[in-house]
Amino acid sequence: MIAMRSRASSTGFCQASTEPSAISTRTSFLDSPHNIALLDDMPIMYRKRTRRVNPPPNTTYIHVFVGKDTPFEPGKRISLTDFKRAGTSNTLLLVEGGEPVPWSKPEDIAFDPDGPFPNVRSVFPEMLRTIFADGSRRNFDVPLDEKEFRNLIRIR
Repeated sequence: MIAMRSRASSTGFCQASTEPSAISTRTSFLDSPHNIALLDDMPIMYRKRTRRVNPPPNTTYIHVFVGKDTPFEPGKRISLTDFKRAGTSNTLLLVEGGEPVPWSKPEDIAFDPDGPFPNVRSVFPEMLRTIFADGSRRNFDVPLDEKEFRNLIRIR
């Protein structure tokens, strides 16, 4: 089973000191006192790693694509056997781009394989940093090759 279904549910796997049950869920109020108190416990992996941008405190640019045929398809449980089309080394999991959001907010980039390509604004003017399902990191030149990127997002 893929451990990271969204930022909110993944933190238990990234930071041992934070209990997964303590993190906000899609059904809890993101601006509740409990969830606001969690913002200061932002895991290192979600923090900015450059001096080129200055996002608001406790926000992240780390996003996943959600939608049909993605590793994060709503309502679907994904396992490694689902990565048949291109394999884990050719399937995108995370991008460092888009708008900054509170790290605990489950807000990701909607992807429709038959719809318009989402506007993924890169944090860097010359590249988009990504992580693939096999754990490898790759940088892509901006502007992105839409056809190539669509293929990398899809698992089916």
